[in-house]
Amino acid sequence: IDSAEEYSNMGLIPAGAYKNRDFFVERASISEQIPAFFNDILFDPQTSGGLLISVAEEDSHLVLDNLINSPVAFGCIGKVEVFSEKYVIVE
Repeated sequence: IDSAEEYSNMGLIPAGAYKNRDFFVERASISEQIPAFFNDILFDPQTSGGLLISVAEEDSHLVLDNLINSPVAFGCIGKVEVFSEKYVIVE
């Protein structure tokens, strides 16, 4: 992230980040405590090849049990909740 902050401060931001921000900004609530450069990271369209899977909480053990002995790096990173006013809240 150190390099990302440096590149952001230099203005080296993918064009897709601006499109993502324009599309999503009204659907997100981002705390003013979040550093400005971090917004560039949040809306960056690049990927490291990761895959996100959403599974019902009551079925999550089935997926985790299958992944536990696999060579795949995995982890639970969030929880789906009932929609409020914003799709994403960054604090």
